[in-house]
Amino acid sequence: CGFLTEIYLPNIVDFNVSCFKDCASLRFVYLGEKLDNFSAKSIEGCERTVRFDISTECEKYAAVNGTVLSKSRDKLYFLDFADKLSAYLAELRVVASYAVSHNPAVISLPTTLETVESYAFNCNNVKSISVDSIDNIMPSAFYNCDVLEDIAITNSTVMGIFEFINSQPTINRISLSN
Repeated sequence: CGFLTEIYLPNIVDFNVSCFKDCASLRFVYLGEKLDNFSAKSIEGCERTVRFDISTECEKYAAVNGTVLSKSRDKLYFLDFADKLSAYLAELRVVASYAVSHNPAVISLPTTLETVESYAFNCNNVKSISVDSIDNIMPSAFYNCDVLEDIAITNSTVMGIFEFINSQPTINRISLSN
């Protein structure tokens, strides 16, 4: 799918396996109202910015500025590269697996979050992660963190620090406190 730039799937029900993996030219995906299962793993390895649009008639998911959220906006499924996440922080409770694959150098998660699922953040250029008061950070929630230098975790439940990292970074500081 090297030349595929746009995908329109108005009748799709499941968009949750690596069906468009490594489509380097993919820029836009439209999903219809029948969408019942979504995972950003479907576009894993796409090098360019992918923006989503989802029918407003879809009962489970919504697209806002290319970002995919649950209809209630409490779960993040895909963060658009250009989006800054801050617009959703007040309502966000869960970051789903494979939701964030294009990251800023620093990730600071809000205290409203309750769960960060496994493989939620592909941290290929993240240098610093700050987490405060998150009930569950699942194993390998932050992966491919090869340039990670600083981790600060406060009042959070982490399922094993080395699974949490799941890479070979040069970490200068790890701070864990309750």
